[in-house]
Parts: sequence; structure tokens; C-alpha cells
Amino acid sequence: MKKNKLNDDRKFILHESLKLINNNGWNDNLFELISKQNNIDFDIITSLFPDGYKDLLKYYFDELNHNLTISSQKFDFTKIKTHKKVRELIYLRLLEYKKEKDSIRRAYFTLLLPSNSKIFSIIMFRIVDQIWFLAGDKSTDFNYYSKRSILFAIYYSSVMFLINNDFDIKKTLNFLDAKLQKVSKIPNIKSDLKKLPLEMLKKFNFFKDLKNFKQ
Repeated sequence: MKKNKLNDDRKFILHESLKLINNNGWNDNLFELISKQNNIDFDIITSLFPDGYKDLLKYYFDELNHNLTISSQKFDFTKIKTHKKVRELIYLRLLEYKKEKDSIRRAYFTLLLPSNSKIFSIIMFRIVDQIWFLAGDKSTDFNYYSKRSILFAIYYSSVMFLINNDFDIKKTLNFLDAKLQKVSKIPNIKSDLKKLPLEMLKKFNFFKDLKNFKQ
């Protein structure tokens, strides 16, 4: 199966899944429903997403990451300070979430299940890593991971605020700005992780095999 064809097939399954999420949630029953409704062999769908709905969730957020990359290209970030770039990129991401609020709400509630802690960490790392990359971050070693850990805490709490406030972008931006102000020196942070909510990070195993989450 050619790469473009493979991606088109995966996009189609995701598109069909998003139609069913509100009533059925994120689970492996989605594939059976799609198979029946579209007359597609069930084995073909599982070959596209071998780990079931978990692979589908990862693919969904990868597509959202791709959309953020496209959206960010419309802006000239060259003369903006790094922390403001981060803020604008998160804002673009929140706008994308609002467009798909029902599936996003269910996606995060599914990711927060204890059984999904690993894919939650994978997805969140990819999100914050991409935001830092688009913001022009070139840090390495410990500074690389400390920045992503800090942004994880800020980003995650902002998303939860957004979901719990009916996707009110204005309120969420105020919340985000308050969080960012507390760590306004994000680009210069070297080793001060004591201010982080480490218990929350540990809860989701964010530090466990962190380097492997880039895969």
C-alpha cells in the first residue's frame, strides 16, 4: 500500500470515527461500526490502526499537530519574543479545539483513564514538543526536557480549563496568560524544576522514558 494511499485511508477512518464519537465515545467498537456502515473489511481497519482506538487517538492528535503547523505559517514570528510565540501557538491550538469541542472533550476524558496514561504522555509530549519547535526552540539536553515539562503543566491545565468552561476562549486565554506570567522566563530556564507541579507530572508518568515519547 502506497504511503499517500495509506494516509488517505487513515484519514477516512478518522473522519468517519469523528461522526460517531459523540454517541459512542473513543473505543474499539468504532471500528466495527465503521466497518458495517461503510462496507469496509474490519481487518483492513485494524491493519491501519493495529492498537485499536489508541492508535486512532494518536493519529487524531498528530493531524491536529499538522493543522497547527499549517496555521502557524500564516504568521510572522520572527520579531516576537519566544514566550509570546508559545502563547500564540497555544491560542491557535485552542481555537482548533473549539471547532471540534465534542470530540476533543471525549478524547481528553478518554486519555485521562488510568489505562491510557502512556498514550496520554506520548500525545502530550508530541504537542508541547511541536509548540516549542514552531517557536524556534533549539535547546538540548536537560534544558530541552525542562522546557517541555514546564509547558506540559501550563498547556494541560489550560486545556482542562477550556473544557471545563465550555470552550470559552477568552476566559481560557486569561487563565493561560496568568500561568505564562509565572514562568515568563521560560526560554532561560535551566534547572529550576522545584516550582513545577511535580506530583501531576508523576501521575501521568511524564518523566518516565521521556526520550522514547519522541518516537
